[in-house]
Amino acid sequence: MKTVLVTGVTGIIGRPFVAELLRRGYAVIALCRSIAPSKKFPNGVSVKERLCHRGFKNDIRSGKLVCVDGDFTREFCGMEEDKFVEIRKRAPMACFHLGGNTNFSELPTNREVWTANVVGMENILKLCNSVGISMLHVGSSFVVCGDGNLQEKFYENDLWVEQTHRNIYERSTYHKERLAGYFYGRGGVWIHRLPITVGLTEEEANGDGVPPGFIDDFSGYYGYFYMFSKTYEKIRRIFTEETSSNLDKRTDLECAGVYYDSGTDRVYLPIVVPARRTPLIMASVGWVVRTMADLFDLSIDSPPYASRGVFHVVNPPENAPHVVDVITHSLDALRIDGVKIMSDERVYAPLPPSLTGLAGVYESEIGKALEMFRPYTIEYMPRIVSDETMRVLAQGGRACAMPPPHDAKRFHELMDFAQIHKFRPLYP
Repeated sequence: MKTVLVTGVTGIIGRPFVAELLRRGYAVIALCRSIAPSKKFPNGVSVKERLCHRGFKNDIRSGKLVCVDGDFTREFCGMEEDKFVEIRKRAPMACFHLGGNTNFSELPTNREVWTANVVGMENILKLCNSVGISMLHVGSSFVVCGDGNLQEKFYENDLWVEQTHRNIYERSTYHKERLAGYFYGRGGVWIHRLPITVGLTEEEANGDGVPPGFIDDFSGYYGYFYMFSKTYEKIRRIFTEETSSNLDKRTDLECAGVYYDSGTDRVYLPIVVPARRTPLIMASVGWVVRTMADLFDLSIDSPPYASRGVFHVVNPPENAPHVVDVITHSLDALRIDGVKIMSDERVYAPLPPSLTGLAGVYESEIGKALEMFRPYTIEYMPRIVSDETMRVLAQGGRACAMPPPHDAKRFHELMDFAQIHKFRPLYP
């Protein structure tokens, strides 16, 4: 049985990818952090407990899945020598590095994004060399393309075309790929540039014993939804909790025309937000992990001369949900009335606040959040083109994979699921 070391196993892509590898007959070594004792978790949470929560109890019992407590952001992955010995004994033939940080806001505290993506890649390379791993697969992202504004086409094997990287996530992903290129195991290094992913489909969820729409971290395009959710909760709290501070805020909001109807549990928020009918770059995580697993299988059987490559699994379908549709659904699901969506093609930058005081602050926050996601819609990304060399690896097929048509209704169901769980991870 072939063994694979996988990082990022508790993430949106990592968890279902591990399940797919196990289904295909691979044994998996899961490198994962335990959670230290805290107020929320008085006894802490072990790696085994984290993976059992995610449906891997039987695989752990059978020995197909082995848990290793480690942190790739720390030197030696935070492991003692005995852990390295344990991994060497199991002789993993490949490492699939899916761990990282996908926060792309420009905050000073986001040094942790660089640490997770760049320093983490350095530590994974050292780990692979230490335990004798000969093949490396790295989960990357389409954001490495940046704006790609100096050429119409961005080929799969392109990395630097003098594009502009617009935030810390894009820059760190670019450097992560550069570092991966220094891996010289005989099995090669393979980069998987992935789209934004959303939860499992009904079929995938039922087959895996988890609820439909399961994801482990409400990020990515849920951000469109999240800012409205935060604003709704703030306003509702101001109008329902009787404190002196809230009374002042309530007066401020009422002067701007903002109010809360306790009878219908709805908020009236007369603000203006920009949102164009631009499709989102996204795909179901079930499709993403199956495509990655197919490419992994192909890489194992690839000839020596095709031992390096990049796979784009992005090119989104024409009928993907549009930004304006997602925002419209978000407002309805959250019971927010009064928001005017400005979809004029000439307007997409954050609009000047139309309200004053606290309401103006909320309006500005939402506008900034929407602007932050703007680069990841189809019209702001370069056209990805498949390289001929990759077709050799894919045995005549396309390495630049196309997601199946995405049902906008399904995406709305996933947004509802996120709202029910208030954008909190389902498991530790």
